[in-house]
Amino acid sequence: MKPFVKWAGGKTQLLNEIEKMLPENINRYYEPFVGGGAVLLNFAFNNATINDINQELIFTYECIKNQKDELLKELDNLDLEHEKSPKEFYYHTRDLYNEMIMNQQKNISLAAMFIYLNKHCFNGLYRVNSKGLFNVPFNNKKSGNSYKKEDIDQISEYLQNVDILCTDFENVCRNCEKGDFVFFDSPYDLLNDTSFESYTKEGFTKEEHIKLANLYKELSKKGVYCMLTNHNTELIRELYKDFHIKIVNVKRNINSDAKNRTGEEVIITNYDSNNDIQLINGDAFEVLPHLEEKSVDMIFLDPPYFLSNGGISCSGGKQVSVNKGKWDENFNFEEKVEFNRKWLIEARRILKDTGTIWISGTYHNIYIIGYLLEELGFKIINNVTWMKTNPPPNLACRCFTHSTETILWAKKNIKKAKHTFNYKLMKELNEGKQMKDVFIGSLTPQKEKKYGKHPTQKPEYLLEKIILASTNENDLVCDFMAGSFTTGVVCKKLKRRFIGIEKEKEFYEIGLKRIEDVNYGEKL
Repeated sequence: MKPFVKWAGGKTQLLNEIEKMLPENINRYYEPFVGGGAVLLNFAFNNATINDINQELIFTYECIKNQKDELLKELDNLDLEHEKSPKEFYYHTRDLYNEMIMNQQKNISLAAMFIYLNKHCFNGLYRVNSKGLFNVPFNNKKSGNSYKKEDIDQISEYLQNVDILCTDFENVCRNCEKGDFVFFDSPYDLLNDTSFESYTKEGFTKEEHIKLANLYKELSKKGVYCMLTNHNTELIRELYKDFHIKIVNVKRNINSDAKNRTGEEVIITNYDSNNDIQLINGDAFEVLPHLEEKSVDMIFLDPPYFLSNGGISCSGGKQVSVNKGKWDENFNFEEKVEFNRKWLIEARRILKDTGTIWISGTYHNIYIIGYLLEELGFKIINNVTWMKTNPPPNLACRCFTHSTETILWAKKNIKKAKHTFNYKLMKELNEGKQMKDVFIGSLTPQKEKKYGKHPTQKPEYLLEKIILASTNENDLVCDFMAGSFTTGVVCKKLKRRFIGIEKEKEFYEIGLKRIEDVNYGEKL
């Protein structure tokens, strides 16, 4: 079934993504902001309750459910009159519609006009002024039916078993129970002050978004499945930072500026889905306590090297500073130990007893980490050497050229806990021979830096080998010092779930673009 009206923010273009992320089993379905009902009608959920604060919209749903034949007769009459003088009749009908709203009249004619105006207005946009009156201009099309009979017939039949409400979104969810599913197609957080996003005269304020986020958290505690969509804005990411956030590209056909008719939205869930990739812009030490204990199958980390000390190196044949940023500034020995101990404790807490952790580093920091792994109850499985075939030259000429990094692979020191190692696959990838603990390859190629680069960005082939060796499809991988999210890119390609945390917004935004640029299950 298809929506009977075009609605700003409608989710028709996201149906494929939403379908991949639906819970496997749903008791009752709730949609507090139904709008055009693209999700409701496409999936035709059983035991559904729908709601919207737009009284005219909800009244039209009720008329389709209970007075379908009378409604279609009214629509036929409107379409006939429209053919005679399209523009004049449109504005005449708009005036009559607004007069009925002012007089609080609700009858079958109002519902018919609602559908007619939506079909023939500019861009199918439902927008009202501060008085609640519909004010969208004519779309200048002389012909076009306001409805398709087969669509209305199917919708009417389906709605017979749907509860239809017009109330506050909190009231709709009052009786939700564990195993129910709530889809919040919530009013958009504004991208700017001129966005066409006022569908009711009340609007939807920042305070309302906060109230909605609190409801989302309350339902999550009750075991209710929740999915929410909105613009990819700082406010929305902050309000839902403890949940799974997937970023998707969308077309915004009703934006007043054609240049802004593409953008990003988020699909946020409080449950795992098979292709779940969660990216978080925040301080790992603040976010990690919110992750569930023993929930992660594998952790990959490339912690600070602490070598930003004013020295020089060579990049692209040019002399460059080794300084990478404040996050990599040199600590004294005690500070290094304390910093590494702090994140290792959190890593051990979120890691499953059967999980493993990979940590990449140079001599500046890796030996402290090796010591702390043993101190905190880890057992080192392998000391892997990554040998770079094209390292930067040694400008000082006072030591050997630095061409390797150490990658420690460890697990919890629990005797009966069996970790994942895909030995046969590694042997197959190594032409039938046992794979050694020396990984040889080049530095990160330019094609992996097209959206920008992180100073210590690892090449995808390196993460591919690590992830294939120690995880299986649908395992959960975490990188809470994610940089430009190479780990997440490879996880998405290899069908692993991923939680990535990056404090620096510059690198987080590079990572967002990189993740969006690959398809789930795409070949490396």
